[in-house]
Amino acid sequence: MLTQKHRICKDVKAIMSTFESSLDSSENWYALADVDKKRLICELLEFYEQKDVVHHSLGTQCILYILQGKYNECNTLAECLSRSTENAFLVYECGYLPILLNQIHLQLEEYKAENRQSDHVEESFAMRMLLNTLYTMICLIKSADDESVQEQKSAFFKELSEPMHGYAT
Repeated sequence: MLTQKHRICKDVKAIMSTFESSLDSSENWYALADVDKKRLICELLEFYEQKDVVHHSLGTQCILYILQGKYNECNTLAECLSRSTENAFLVYECGYLPILLNQIHLQLEEYKAENRQSDHVEESFAMRMLLNTLYTMICLIKSADDESVQEQKSAFFKELSEPMHGYAT
């Protein structure tokens, strides 16, 4: 069984290889124009169209890494926090929120269909990744105080507070 440290190292390698295959070797995430960042995010969102859980998990891990500021490319904590917030808005603009909420719903439905006990939900790595991603996105967007993003911030929280049709249980 992998320890948490080994799992994180394995995940970071998978994430880095995913990004390296999409970026020129001479570029890093922050050297890209916003349109190119959005293109890469949209490519990651296509992972959720695959049937297998491995693609869903890798997509979630990559999005979470982006939301965490792609910390391997930051020099300071302040830079990482600032870039994390920028990335949260980019991810939101690409339409990730409904995909994320749908993935959480599908995980819950899977547990319900298998008649699992509620404590097993807490043990699910996939569910923890999804909830961590949602929590990170909410915190970053909530903490944004720049006037230029207030409209997006309001739209995000309005969308988050709306009932999702077709998800009633």
